[in-house]
Amino acid sequence: MSRLISLALFLIVGILVYNYFFGDEAEKARAKNVFSKTKELGLEIKDLVKAERVKYDEGKYDKIVNKIKNVVGKDDELNDKYSSQLNEIDELQDELKREQRRKSRSSSNYDEEKEDELKIQLDGLLKELSNNLSK
Repeated sequence: MSRLISLALFLIVGILVYNYFFGDEAEKARAKNVFSKTKELGLEIKDLVKAERVKYDEGKYDKIVNKIKNVVGKDDELNDKYSSQLNEIDELQDELKREQRRKSRSSSNYDEEKEDELKIQLDGLLKELSNNLSK
């Protein structure tokens, strides 16, 4: 999708440059108008960024930035707190997938009891994690 947008922008700029140098008078005027409006837009954005930077430095956005930092910090705390459980869940899921692949291939290494045991373990860990998170 981004490639398509880049291609479209490239074509538009190419057409504008072509019309600016090689187009008839109406096309040249239209291209000059587009370039001047684009320049004005760029300058307006630059002024907006400068003004908001000053407001940021004055503390306008301190409350929202602190709230975002708190949310991100809590996310890191949760990740640290439950990372071992999450890793164990990932390992059990991988092992269960391997066992199910053996089953689908009718492999002699397939162990139905092991598959059932893995499902029970995985279910238990998921319930435990869910209970911990709901506290």
